[in-house]
Amino acid sequence: MTLDQRAQAWDELALQSYQVRLLRKEEDRFPALSGLAQIFQTDGFGKQFKASLEGLDCTLVSADPYGAIKDAFLTLMSPALDGVLSTDGHNSDTMIWFNNEVDAFFVKDSDDGVLFGVKVKCAFLRGLAAGPAERYIEALVLVQLPDQDCFQRIGIAYLTKPSLPHLETLRLENERITIV
Repeated sequence: MTLDQRAQAWDELALQSYQVRLLRKEEDRFPALSGLAQIFQTDGFGKQFKASLEGLDCTLVSADPYGAIKDAFLTLMSPALDGVLSTDGHNSDTMIWFNNEVDAFFVKDSDDGVLFGVKVKCAFLRGLAAGPAERYIEALVLVQLPDQDCFQRIGIAYLTKPSLPHLETLRLENERITIV
């Protein structure tokens, strides 16, 4: 399997298939991603990414290196942009508004309700480049935890096609982001 094929497979499994699973138990999420990561673990995989791993720490429940995680955090240096959760007004789709010309569809990780008007941080791990399937520009959607300098993932953003001609209006900044 070529590097591009592996990247496309990861994109389809981790970003799309995993996303729609709506894993109900919080403790199942890290092991599910860990299992996928184990399959795709190779030298050089991920060279297309603009984000870099700055730090990682986790406490395992057991000695199984691919098993359940008690707690964890990772720190990324990633191109990022702030946005606001909103609706598109037509279909009541949940969107992330960046500016008057650029927005993104929001796919949430859980069945929890969406708090419209909440400020979110979007980490564009590939910058503004589309994924291997060349269909979307994706970003991790994060919300800052109260009284903490860290974030929790709440979903994925997919930049909308009408937004693509206006990407030059976005000013991504490299930010150090800690995710728990």
